Amino acid sequence: MTSTALQLRQDTYTNICASTGLVQGEVAFDVTRGAILAGSSGGAGGMHWITPFTGTWTPTIVGDTTPGGQTYSRQIGYYTKISTLVIAQCRITVVNTTAGTGAADIGGLPFAAASQSSNYWGGSVGWIASVAHQSTSYNQFGCVVVMSSAGTLGRITESGGNAALGTVNITQLSTAGADMVLTFIYQAATDST
Repeated sequence: MTSTALQLRQDTYTNICASTGLVQGEVAFDVTRGAILAGSSGGAGGMHWITPFTGTWTPTIVGDTTPGGQTYSRQIGYYTKISTLVIAQCRITVVNTTAGTGAADIGGLPFAAASQSSNYWGGSVGWIASVAHQSTSYNQFGCVVVMSSAGTLGRITESGGNAALGTVNITQLSTAGADMVLTFIYQAATDST
């Protein structure tokens, strides 16, 4: 049996990328994020994250037709990223919405989503308060990640009974305290930061 000592390079992600990157079998420790990168089979420069790293992001609400201008009393976002898997959580409380039209989308997601045929990724609702349903046909809220010409956005949806899936319009948000806790789970376009 032959054994080879594994050498762990310790450097910043920027410096690792600025050099030759990593080849298959090489590993490096990103001292800035406390995460491990491994070389991929794609050859020199190919690498992927093999430990999770976390960070913060600032959620916003925008209308998909006209963004509008919202004011908030709370905008909190956290994410965990493992290779290309992103779990982004947020709590956002709207004080006022002005001039926005179209679907109520959550902007500011921390990473661009990978393209896929349906252009949708999953999500879940912790709670939504002070948001009116479009009609009595709807009785539950949901959320998805959508790819649009504006980039990667979270979209608030509603459904119920035999009603087709609908999107929450930005005008449905109460001007006094629409409060939402949402989680989006999606695949990022790349595993870089």
